[in-house]
Amino acid sequence: MSLSDPFYAPEYFEFMEQILDFESQDPATHQRGADALTQLAAQGNTGAMTVLGRHYLQGAYRDADQALHWYTQA
Repeated sequence: MSLSDPFYAPEYFEFMEQILDFESQDPATHQRGADALTQLAAQGNTGAMTVLGRHYLQGAYRDADQALHWYTQA
């Protein structure tokens, strides 16, 4: 990853393992990452909320409604 990567943000390093799982092409691995990030976000972690918003907006599993939801929550 370079600093020009559109996903670069301080939260990337805090949640790197979960993000890599979330962006995986393997459905089980993707679900594991999504569950981990969602659990952190549900506990009030705004960094996880921001990561979810960013990846639902621009990542492999795009969902504008989910992106808006997590950005609004953050």
